[in-house]
Amino acid sequence: MNAWSTASKDKHGSYWKLPSYNRAPRLIRDITAELSRRNYQVPQRISREDAIDALQRSDRGLMSYHGLGNDELRGFINARRIQHAGTLKGESKATGTRLIHILQRADDNPRFERFSHLAPELRNRIYEYYLGSLAQPIYAPSQPPLTLTSRLLRQETLPMFYSTSIFVLSFINTSDSNFRLRIPDQLQLFIHNTLPSHLALIERLIIRVGTRALPTQPPRPQNNRRDDFVSEGAACLEIRARVPLEGTGYRVDGRLRRITHAKGQAAVDKVRAVLGGVVARPGKGRMTKDDFYALRRAVEEGLNS
Repeated sequence: MNAWSTASKDKHGSYWKLPSYNRAPRLIRDITAELSRRNYQVPQRISREDAIDALQRSDRGLMSYHGLGNDELRGFINARRIQHAGTLKGESKATGTRLIHILQRADDNPRFERFSHLAPELRNRIYEYYLGSLAQPIYAPSQPPLTLTSRLLRQETLPMFYSTSIFVLSFINTSDSNFRLRIPDQLQLFIHNTLPSHLALIERLIIRVGTRALPTQPPRPQNNRRDDFVSEGAACLEIRARVPLEGTGYRVDGRLRRITHAKGQAAVDKVRAVLGGVVARPGKGRMTKDDFYALRRAVEEGLNS
């Protein structure tokens, strides 16, 4: 596992989580080297715990206050109207460390009482930034926590989440003599528990087929190889598809490993046929629950042809 990645094994709910650093390097010099690479300022003498906290602040997009003078720190406190005993009453003797602590504590307890008063266009920009930071692609995901904060945010963010995310469909072959594909339980739960109005918004898919359980998240390519998308030795097929909500144009690309080109191409052609029917439907929002099972059958028929 990469030292700077999340330690969670709960993939369907970890795509939105920041790295936990439970397995961060033990040596403080390695952690400070990562901070230096990010150009994130910290004190010369810093504990391992504080260094990891600085990494997490960097991940959250929070600025470092180290290296700023006391007047600049007080300026931030005044500009943000941070109410803290003594800080707004001419506390001229407050140390830089204390002022930094006040600002960091305010960062950890943000307040957005008037977020809903922002123009819808501004809120959408914020949603785009948030959703764009999520790990992709995602497999049978739970809904991101931002969608659970209020009715307004749920109504505004869920359509954007489903229409912009890349969803993985992982089919497992259960037969030794031919291809008999099975949809894993977790993926079936996602298909059945997601509202039809939300399934209809899905535009981008990655279909993965393997002779044994495939990873739900693609491993990092090794030695700059782009084909390391499953374990070595596994016969597999990966199909990437894009189905626009409007129009008839769609794109399907396939990659093979230890599956003949003819069988892989036949599967891709079958997928194209299914998606052609999807995009031929009138109106916006097209994918249905039945389409996911039709895609499984299409890939299975293509590989058995």
